[in-house]
Amino acid sequence: MKPKLIPPEVGFQVTTPKGDGTVTEKASGWFTVDIDGEAFKFRVKDLKCYAQGETLDGAEDLPDTDNKGEDDGNTRIKADLEKYDTVKAASGNRSYDTGDVVAKMLRGLDLDQVYKIAAKELKDAGETITIKAMKERYANLNPGHQRMCVGNRIRAARARALSADDEGATDKK
Repeated sequence: MKPKLIPPEVGFQVTTPKGDGTVTEKASGWFTVDIDGEAFKFRVKDLKCYAQGETLDGAEDLPDTDNKGEDDGNTRIKADLEKYDTVKAASGNRSYDTGDVVAKMLRGLDLDQVYKIAAKELKDAGETITIKAMKERYANLNPGHQRMCVGNRIRAARARALSADDEGATDKK
């Protein structure tokens, strides 16, 4: 059985191009390794760290994980669509929503209609904001993001209203 390589951490024994040593520091993608009392800096791709108690003979290398927090343009995060309802958008295209009360209320409506409903809902919740002010606030976003943000504002206003109702009901007891 081949030993398993593991990601290095401070205190781990590692093999480097300059020999075996101990990781003494980890900062910004660089690892400081003490090799016979001398400190050397390496990137993770230059280090091999094996699970405790395993030998270095015949070990499998980990894939190169020199992660600098940069997007190489090939990484794509896929949404778990199982959590969402598939619906038809106002444009007729397929869309996804959470399936909650607000999402169901906004289904099939165009963006202007969503803003009108939001203005009414927010007014009912005690917020004073105009449709124009909301549109200006979200003008830098694409229509889908605008719709999402406005929907979230409605959800938050409803949650605050419910919370206030619950507090009022407990105060009366």
